[in-house]
Amino acid sequence: MKINNSWFSLIEMLIAITIFFIIVIMTYVNYAFYQNIASVRIWVKEVSQSISEARNMAINWFDKNWINQSVIINFDTSNNQEISFYSVYHTWSINDIDLSSDPIKIRQLHRWIEFCNFSWWYDNIFILFNSISWVWEIYNYNWYSFLGIANDISFDISYKWATLWPLKKEITYYKNTNVIDY
Repeated sequence: MKINNSWFSLIEMLIAITIFFIIVIMTYVNYAFYQNIASVRIWVKEVSQSISEARNMAINWFDKNWINQSVIINFDTSNNQEISFYSVYHTWSINDIDLSSDPIKIRQLHRWIEFCNFSWWYDNIFILFNSISWVWEIYNYNWYSFLGIANDISFDISYKWATLWPLKKEITYYKNTNVIDY
């Protein structure tokens, strides 16, 4: 009587499992990379929405108890990595602004997302949207120094320590047309 041994040998099984794990690892690395790209894209949209929201708050008087309020949007590039909104009366000067007070709203960035490469070569800047003149001014947070009234501002949002362009997106806000390009 002849016995049919058509089972896999141990070596054939190990080779098949090894090939399977190599394919799984290659797929996971690509998946994690695209997941990081999606995270950067989401935060680019969040930041552009925050800029539009700050401008609209200044135009539409976010707080009905105050007439003609201006809105400050602060891009904190320190360890916090957050976007803060502050409300100030339109006649206040830069010396009257206190960013240590409670903000109207805070958006905390994901722990692996960061701001970098501001077009004004400063970190920790804030933009003041004036409700009366609709002029926006850029200030340095550390020294409250006026950096200028510009036609546009641009900065990058990137995955931390990213060197590849898919993990770094530039946002440019054009004042004259109120267009945010990313």
